[in-house]
Amino acid sequence: MNGTDDLEASEAIVRQTAILAAGLSIDDPETIPGLVYPLPADAELATLVQDYDTQRSTGRKVRCSACSQHQFHYRGFVVELADGARALIGINCGEAHFGEGEWKGMHARLRQKQDMAYFEARIAPTLRQIEICYPTLVAWREAVGRLEVRPLLQRVLPDFHRMIVAACRENEGHLHRYRYRRVVEQAANGTERLRKEVETIPYGTVPAPLAYLDGSLRKKLSDASEDLRVAKNLLLGDPDAISLKAAFKRLRNGLKEIEDAAEICRGHRRNLAGQWWHGACRMFTDEAGEQITLNGRTLLLKSYSTTKVRLPDEEPPKLWNAALAAWPR
Repeated sequence: MNGTDDLEASEAIVRQTAILAAGLSIDDPETIPGLVYPLPADAELATLVQDYDTQRSTGRKVRCSACSQHQFHYRGFVVELADGARALIGINCGEAHFGEGEWKGMHARLRQKQDMAYFEARIAPTLRQIEICYPTLVAWREAVGRLEVRPLLQRVLPDFHRMIVAACRENEGHLHRYRYRRVVEQAANGTERLRKEVETIPYGTVPAPLAYLDGSLRKKLSDASEDLRVAKNLLLGDPDAISLKAAFKRLRNGLKEIEDAAEICRGHRRNLAGQWWHGACRMFTDEAGEQITLNGRTLLLKSYSTTKVRLPDEEPPKLWNAALAAWPR
């Protein structure tokens, strides 16, 4: 089971717990006193009161009061009749007895009540998590500059930066130079011909080339902050089922944004920590004819004058781990 499946399974448990607490679902429908059996032919349906799934709860099938065979089943509904009496009807059997349109309408109204119960149970804890998460997300966005090396190199060492970009974009991060030469060889018929040989000179590999190329980190964090803000306003208003669904959809979108942002940050950390910088310096020196070296965390370009660029220190993953842990789900 992957992370998404775990989240969906956990969410299903939260939903069922809220619906049970609201009295809109029941684990053992046979405990209801005075159940009507069998259902009278002239019985009029008032509403669907609860649903049940005994395969998930008691493990016992229950008898349907509506179908002619009075079959036993796991899933169905507690229905209230026009006279106030209650009966158990299988999930599909009600259509035959009451008509497809009326049965589906009743089912949809029960589902709406269950949705509201589930959303209302989530509002207070979700608002608490938003209050915890938001300042962490803001701090994370402000700390991005301590991780991103690309804008710094692009501004101060543009040629060096372009060399790295080319390796990331065109060669999956491999820092290679190629030496071509023509070799004379003898063909089978005794004639000579020229053959082109390519020698690959490796200098190292950028550990996370996609992270180096990615320029969307700040936008992802800004979008996630906006998702939090909009969701909070929707939850603090006078929410109905539509606005609550919209709020939790924004939170799901925001979670995807910060998961992507965290992955980019992990890539930045790997790029900052790698020994590949020494190889990149050697490749640039060989290719451009200008000497660049790495002294500790400082790149030194010796040309007409010396240009110094200090690489950012590795940023510990506390902020994005905290944001991921606090994000309301």
